[in-house]
Amino acid sequence: MIDDTEALERILASTVRSCGESVDLLSSLGRYLLKDIRARAAFPGFDQSVMDGYALRSEDLRNDRNQLRIVGLNAAGTGQPGHLNPGEAMRVYTGAPLPLGADAVVMQEEVQLAGGMLVVKGQVSVGDHIRRRGEVVCTGQMIVEAGQKITPENIGVIASQGVIGVEVARWPRVSLITTGDELVELSSSTLEFGQVYNSNAVMLQASLRRLGMPEVDVCHVGDKLHSLLEVIRSATEKADVVLIAGGLSVGGRDYVKPCLEQCGVDIDFWRVRVKPGKPFLYAGYDDGGQIFGLPGNPVSAMVTFLIFVLPALRLRLGAPIGSLGLSVVKTEALESIHNRGNRPHYVMGKYEKQKGFRALPGQFSQNILGLGQANALARIDQNRVVRCGETIEVRILGGE
Repeated sequence: MIDDTEALERILASTVRSCGESVDLLSSLGRYLLKDIRARAAFPGFDQSVMDGYALRSEDLRNDRNQLRIVGLNAAGTGQPGHLNPGEAMRVYTGAPLPLGADAVVMQEEVQLAGGMLVVKGQVSVGDHIRRRGEVVCTGQMIVEAGQKITPENIGVIASQGVIGVEVARWPRVSLITTGDELVELSSSTLEFGQVYNSNAVMLQASLRRLGMPEVDVCHVGDKLHSLLEVIRSATEKADVVLIAGGLSVGGRDYVKPCLEQCGVDIDFWRVRVKPGKPFLYAGYDDGGQIFGLPGNPVSAMVTFLIFVLPALRLRLGAPIGSLGLSVVKTEALESIHNRGNRPHYVMGKYEKQKGFRALPGQFSQNILGLGQANALARIDQNRVVRCGETIEVRILGGE
């Protein structure tokens, strides 16, 4: 049995990044950029007005002169900016190109019109209400770095450069296998005594969908050695990543480990010094294939997915090393938390930004209600008592 830190290190050390593919800009949302993007052109591409008003030459207002002749109008999309001679001004709208010779814009609220002449009421300085060419983005400037998760805001910046496609990592092919004779599909209207709905299947599918995975092969198999062997063998032939939930303990019908051994996969480790999730298993196959064996109890399955599987998937998808796991924040424990066991415990709880973290009652592997209520996990070392008011680190569920 190894500790959780070593387990994650070994997983990541053997994780292969996916090769790249070019996708259209909108399809890149939520994926990780593989190559830097630099600006092709300056933005804005011309000197422009940032206000509705009048473009002018500030030197024309010296010596108490405040009347200028209006010679035209520029709006956004104007083909040619025009030119100002001494004593002239031009009506301009927000985003309009600045006419040549102008060095300032006066807001329309600060002028009067009198007999076709512009009367400027206030003081005007060089550069007022003007955005210069390249002020926002210079040609060649880095606008989105490799490893960034693409957001709608990133897409806006990229689109401003006329880029229609970017390179991201290919989605890995993922197979999800759930095991157990007691599990019943959600389509069943009734449960026989001893049966439970297969919540793990939809919970883990949802976790993969939150990552953006477009498709996942899902299969359920009962506690039959031959059937499980065939399902696992088929999954390793077509998938890059295989998730198996259940069948990992030492009971007489826990067949996952013997099936993997018969398939000839390389079991890196089985059992981790962590609570919940001790029976977690990790194995490799072929060229970069990965198998993650998750315990069958829902809390154990989800915690091990978040701590061990999620970072590996993000690494495959191009995320930087520092952004693989859940977001971690430091906060205050709102009550004492006791871990008298000999394994670190990922404690489910509620985190409030302005207050702190409070553990939920019922810290056991079957407590799916507590899992649904939690928004954070606090890792408490073995044989440790966290005092009320003590600063601890918590992992935010659903965070980056």
